[in-house]
Amino acid sequence: MKLCVSAEDPELESLVAEEFGHADYFIIYDSETREWNAYPNEATISAEGSGIMAAEQVVKLGPEVVLTGFVGPHGKKILEDAGIKLVFDEDGTVRSSIDRWLKKQ
Repeated sequence: MKLCVSAEDPELESLVAEEFGHADYFIIYDSETREWNAYPNEATISAEGSGIMAAEQVVKLGPEVVLTGFVGPHGKKILEDAGIKLVFDEDGTVRSSIDRWLKKQ
C-alpha cells in the first residue's frame, strides 16, 4: 500500500505537517517494500490555492491514503474524488504516523 504523509522535512523523522497545502514535502511510503521518497510540495510557492495544487500533485503520486493535518475543502474534495482516503494524524513524526496507520490495518 502506498501512503503519503505531509512533512516538514524530507525524512521519516520529520514532523508531520499541520497543514496539507503548506507542507514542505510529501513523503510517499510503500508498505510492502518499505521504500520511500520525499517530494517537494510544488504548491508552497503559491500564495493562493495551495491546497488545490498540493492535492493535484499528490493524486499524481498515486497513494491510497494520505496522513496529514488540516486539509481545506477544495483539496479534500480532489483527494476524495480520486479515491484517496484521508487520515488526520499530525501528531509526531512521519515514521510514527505511518506506524500507527499500519498497526490499524
